[in-house]
Amino acid sequence: MSFTNEQIAQVAHNATRALQSQIDDTPLPPWPDLGADLQEAATATAAIARYGAPPAAVHDAWVRAMLQAGWTVGDVRDTGAKTDPAMVAFDSLTPTDQARDYLICGVSTAMNAAANVRTRAENDALALQEAEQLVSNGGGNRPLQPGSLPFGGMPPVFVELQPQQPATPEEA
Repeated sequence: MSFTNEQIAQVAHNATRALQSQIDDTPLPPWPDLGADLQEAATATAAIARYGAPPAAVHDAWVRAMLQAGWTVGDVRDTGAKTDPAMVAFDSLTPTDQARDYLICGVSTAMNAAANVRTRAENDALALQEAEQLVSNGGGNRPLQPGSLPFGGMPPVFVELQPQQPATPEEA
């Protein structure tokens, strides 16, 4: 089993929404309702969090992605105006905002550990192996090359991210 950066970002996003509801903060919209710019920023964040980057580095990656998408620091989070008060240095964040970055790091690391992956190379090799199994089970008819994996969209919720069961006991 392996996870894409987008899958990790979606699970981390859902965990962040749960945290926000526990601390009486207004939760972010569900993943499908986020704009593409916010999904891309979350995915870029997951891409570095999954390999053990500290929360401050994860936050910096998020800020950079948001800046590239046209967001700026503001007094309130406003998707129309593209402003967010969390677009500051990690050390300037409130403890609650820092907790979100710690949560993203924890979710990302946990998902990699669940897949028994510690490095990008291991993840890429596992993803290629899984894709080759899909193709050999009738999922396609062309040889696979690294970088051309047949992955499509992202399931709308984490509970749908169950690994596929082998077709026969020999494949287990």
